[in-house]
Amino acid sequence: MAKIPRKKLQGSSYYIEYLQRGNSIKVTAIDPVTGIEASIVGSSKVTQAELNRVAVRKLKYVIEKHAKGEFGKK
Repeated sequence: MAKIPRKKLQGSSYYIEYLQRGNSIKVTAIDPVTGIEASIVGSSKVTQAELNRVAVRKLKYVIEKHAKGEFGKK
């Protein structure tokens, strides 16, 4: 079951979605302005705060890549 609370992290708002399957949890961070999203998969034993931190960090990385025009390039 997924829940989509809005989280306030470091001055920016993101949507955070959680989807648990067995011992794993998929966390998706979504930027509501751009619609860009990034997902991670972690252990359900890790704290929600840590999962949020990693998902938002990845989202910021993806947003930066899009801004530089580097997304999808190798």
